[in-house]
Parts: sequence; structure tokens; C-alpha cells
Amino acid sequence: DGLIIVNTKGEIELLNPAAQKILGTKSKDGLIGQKLTKNIKDEQLLSMLTGTASDKAADIELKSNKDETKTVVRANSAVIEDENGKTIGMVSVLSDITARKEVEEALRASEARLHKIIEKNADGMLIVTKEGLIRFVNQDRKSTRLNSSHIPLSRMPSSA
Repeated sequence: DGLIIVNTKGEIELLNPAAQKILGTKSKDGLIGQKLTKNIKDEQLLSMLTGTASDKAADIELKSNKDETKTVVRANSAVIEDENGKTIGMVSVLSDITARKEVEEALRASEARLHKIIEKNADGMLIVTKEGLIRFVNQDRKSTRLNSSHIPLSRMPSSA
């Protein structure tokens, strides 16, 4: 995971090699002293900062200026205070979750395709739990006389 420390002006004070890679830079010298907002949109930075107040991580989409690629980063941040309780900066742990987001989107698309196939099937189809509760009925089956949402287990086919 990447680690970044910024001061109250939003300037990067320290970052590790993993943060450099996530931010798409080869040298940390080019980032030290630079505003964190250089690569992050204002609303994403706001999301990152407000996420810290509610102990939630903020997902930030970074777009490369060079090759139009995007990286999705989850930022967990905390305020750094001095001994008097005055805010002196912020520390953020960055995790590259691009692959996870791509897999989640592919799964959503696959589920939508499967749902469409089942809905359009001419045969009646049910999804029933072990307890006999009906969880899904496709459109064809809904048009028949299925008034009960519970099927006695004695009528359920046994799985072998």
C-alpha cells in the first residue's frame, strides 16, 4: 500500500515507493512539496477528507495525463495533530483497487445478462431456497397461478 503525508497546505511531505507507483511517478523528488490536488480532482479530495471524519475509506479515480488510463485508489486517511491538538497534516494509506473494481463491474454485467436470459425464457423458472421460499420467479411463471411464496419441503425434489 502507498503511504502519503501532507501538510496543512496540502503539500506532499513524504511518500513511499508504493504511493509513487500508484500516483504514476518514477521519482518522489518531483512530488515532494507539490500539492496533492495536482493529480486529484477537488471533489475527490473532498471525499477523501470527509471520509476520514466518518471512518470510511474514499475511492478516488486517478486519470493518467499520458496514456488515458485510470487507476481507482481507496484512500484511508487520518488527521495528524501536534501535542496541543492542532492539525498539522494528514496521513493517507492508498490501495490500488482498480482490478477489484473491474471485476465487480464485469460481475454486475454478467448478472444483468443472466437475469435478462432468465426473464425472457419461455419456460417458467423458479429459484427456491432449501427452506422452500421462492426467491425469484421469471415473467412467464408470474402470469400463471402461483399464489404461494412457500412450497412444502415434501414437494421439493431431493438433491442427490
